[in-house]
Amino acid sequence: MSAVPFLAGSDPAPRVTLGDAHAVSLPAWQALASAGGNGFMHPAALAAAAEAGADIVTLCAWRGEALVGFWALRRGRPQPLLPVQLEALPYDYAFLSTPLLAQGEAAAVMPAFLAAIAAAPDLPKALWLKDFDADGPALAALAALPQTSIRRLSRPVATREQGIKPSGSTRKKLRQHFNRLAALGSVDIVDHRAPEAIGAALDRFLVLEAASWKGGKGTALSSKPADAGFASRMFTGLAETGAASIIELRLDGAVLASQVLLHCGPHAFTWKIAFDGAFAKYSPGSVLVDRLTETLLAGDITLIDSCALDSGFMGQLFSGRKTTVDLVLSATPRPGLSYRLAAAYQQAYHQLRQWRDQLRARR
Repeated sequence: MSAVPFLAGSDPAPRVTLGDAHAVSLPAWQALASAGGNGFMHPAALAAAAEAGADIVTLCAWRGEALVGFWALRRGRPQPLLPVQLEALPYDYAFLSTPLLAQGEAAAVMPAFLAAIAAAPDLPKALWLKDFDADGPALAALAALPQTSIRRLSRPVATREQGIKPSGSTRKKLRQHFNRLAALGSVDIVDHRAPEAIGAALDRFLVLEAASWKGGKGTALSSKPADAGFASRMFTGLAETGAASIIELRLDGAVLASQVLLHCGPHAFTWKIAFDGAFAKYSPGSVLVDRLTETLLAGDITLIDSCALDSGFMGQLFSGRKTTVDLVLSATPRPGLSYRLAAAYQQAYHQLRQWRDQLRARR
């Protein structure tokens, strides 16, 4: 889609442009993201997703030459009896749908974004916001529009104020596991950030993940060559701009666990983790996350988003929490049939998943 200017309302509303995955320059995006935000909307990630087939739509909010808001969405895949909707997770393997916003701009930018969508004749008017930050100003700025909340989730995060839990049986066990690994040989933790090092580390990660239970269930990235290719292109691009790292826990040079991270200013996102099942009794993945969290927060990182459910192992390690929400939103004040169908579909789908999980728990 070519960039189309749209002026939402009168001053002080920002100027909004619609475009594709390549619509924003890297310097403009980096300036907006310098204080943190959503690493999954990095231009390199969007470019890799578009190459993989995602139909991405981007919205840029400008004040003069300054980018004060950026949001990447995609046209959803057609579903039976369901009109195409805009999805705020711009590609598979993205885990946060919140736009990047300059300080104090949410109240002006978010309505302008939705007004631009409403005015675009070729864009769906129903939006599916999954994994959207419920605690930030972006959601509050959308309160006047029709919306249907599907679910709210608690997500573990670590900050300098609320980092790793300082005590408890979990941390004691992890220290014991680390000491037992050290008794087997030389243990070290290596943080790879250079582009060539990222490429080699990602290859090792894919092998490690494929050998795990994920490979057995067919959910490892390498189970689908297209997904592995997307990850390779994405992290090659991210590494070239310093927006990715892969941290490995090694024993005598052999990788026991590997954590892949995205970076957005002072914020880091734990994208995927894999570990060697032969060393499962030492919990190498948990040991690695425990150690890298302390190291990152002691450096230039102020927040680590687990991108995981509260019930996972990071919930046992991280003290902080953030709330995310899944909701269906109408871009227009008077919701149309597409919005009502999308809301009914997501409500039914979520209810069926709940019943399935309850049945599995009983079994």
